[in-house]
Amino acid sequence: MINELHSPSPRLNHLTITQNLIDANKPENYPIIGHSAAIKKVKKQIEFASELVYVIFISGEHGCEKTTVAWHIHHLSSDKPGKFITIPANINNSTFYKDNLLKSIVLAKNGTLYIEDVDDLSSEKKDELIFLFALEDFSKKLKENNIRLIISCVEPLFIQEHRQFIAELMGPVTPQFNFHLPPLRERIEDITDHIGFILSGLQANIDVTDSALALLHQYNWPGNIVELQRLILFLASYCDEEITEKDILSLGIIDNTLQFSQQNIVDKILSQNLECFKCMHAGIYKALLFLSQHYLDEISLDQLASSAYTSPSHLSYLFRKYLHMPFKTLLNHTRIHFAKLKIDASPVTSITDICMQSGFSDLSHFEKMFKRYIGCTPRQYRTKQRKRNETFLY
Repeated sequence: MINELHSPSPRLNHLTITQNLIDANKPENYPIIGHSAAIKKVKKQIEFASELVYVIFISGEHGCEKTTVAWHIHHLSSDKPGKFITIPANINNSTFYKDNLLKSIVLAKNGTLYIEDVDDLSSEKKDELIFLFALEDFSKKLKENNIRLIISCVEPLFIQEHRQFIAELMGPVTPQFNFHLPPLRERIEDITDHIGFILSGLQANIDVTDSALALLHQYNWPGNIVELQRLILFLASYCDEEITEKDILSLGIIDNTLQFSQQNIVDKILSQNLECFKCMHAGIYKALLFLSQHYLDEISLDQLASSAYTSPSHLSYLFRKYLHMPFKTLLNHTRIHFAKLKIDASPVTSITDICMQSGFSDLSHFEKMFKRYIGCTPRQYRTKQRKRNETFLY
């Protein structure tokens, strides 16, 4: 369950932290978990950032692994054998906040100073931070003590052309490296890995049913990883051998009517990114896998059921239960979205050719389906794309 960083570099082995090495009282030691494209990118950025001497900014929603990422950047640094010192945002008052900043310059010598969620600070604490950064002596001590400065914030440094106060404070000529941590809802394929890791630290052998995982994959996770950790540990505290769909629904935070949108399912079929469906019934995953490879071919429910090793009637039931739509609807929607992408790529192609390339044999049916799912006829959509391309050219 604990994933290594996606790179052949031997240095990346430092980021694979086993359960035995983790101190439960130090959440920054939580490993970088997941195999999604988004988290693989973050892992590469961590290694890149560990070699920099510039100020590093990490942005992300509350509950994301900002402190974890900062700790791993420090841990990988070859020239920072000192301590990792955190200045939390929730220090009681501005005087204590200032005192902690000043003391940290000594404690973080040859190490890393991590200032947490600066955009959450009160105006008084921001004033103290601005004052200290304005002092030449403060910046001088950071350099003299060989301290890497990492700053985290909830919102990205640049929001609709406006710079955050901390970005303004650092100045436009100060080299900075910043990256954004995607929220958990944008990398749901990593949820299973996180749950496995959380449960691996318990003495009890607890499993999570497929239907329970399906609900967890559909939840929006406003609290991100922190919320996931709390929820799983709470459920594990009273569930004997397995966490079920009923256990999760009993918490009242997840609606049992949650579902993937049609467009979301179509996007995953077209990209063949079907990891999130593995937690559902095996028949659903196998059927979608087959569909992702054959949606342009002549395909029937019987063929799909055969690929999923189930009966057509049972597969229809599974589509209604898990995807909340019949097979034909999903097939048509997938083909139409494929046709839309073809027009995007080549708005000079004839509509008849697009129709045939998208798995439709009847032009009128194709046009009817296109208008249903896209909101206009294929010719109207093609005209819009042509005008859009002309605008870009001129």
